[in-house]
Amino acid sequence: MNIFQARLKEAIESMGITQAELARRSGISRASITDYLKGKYEAKQDKIYPLAQALNVSEAWLMGYSDDNSNAVDKTFTFTITFDLPADLTDELYKLSSKLEVSISELLKVSIFKYLDVIKLDNLAIIRKKQTDNKNITLVVNNWIYSILKRQSTKYGLSTDELMYYASVNAVKYYTSIDIK
Repeated sequence: MNIFQARLKEAIESMGITQAELARRSGISRASITDYLKGKYEAKQDKIYPLAQALNVSEAWLMGYSDDNSNAVDKTFTFTITFDLPADLTDELYKLSSKLEVSISELLKVSIFKYLDVIKLDNLAIIRKKQTDNKNITLVVNNWIYSILKRQSTKYGLSTDELMYYASVNAVKYYTSIDIK
């Protein structure tokens, strides 16, 4: 039994509710909840939040990244991550940020959800292991985003720099491919 599966079961039992009640409270189908409990697959990140809210636990605890299942702590907990990106990629992110009138943080957070919060990362070949002429970026993220980075870092054996490079390249590709008015 994986940690997500065990903690989901524990939280349901602790709340004293049925799978049907959890489905009603979370908006997630009973069939999906049954599949999570049987270990067929783990919930994607967009399902973790409603499950955690319905069960009154933190997302980090439910996913196995924290031993504290208090939901109140999770709402205010943030991480500051600093990572290096190639100068040309950093410059491109600044241009996009200005053009779209959003912060680089918002661009990267969307990219983390879009490109890192998936079961399998595609095209990992774009990650360059050694970079020169790097620029530093600092990003403040909530526990949810941090848990995505931690999960994928562990799963693929990649550093935060490598994951953020992957997310940044995909963000630039995505935002330069759409028609921005």
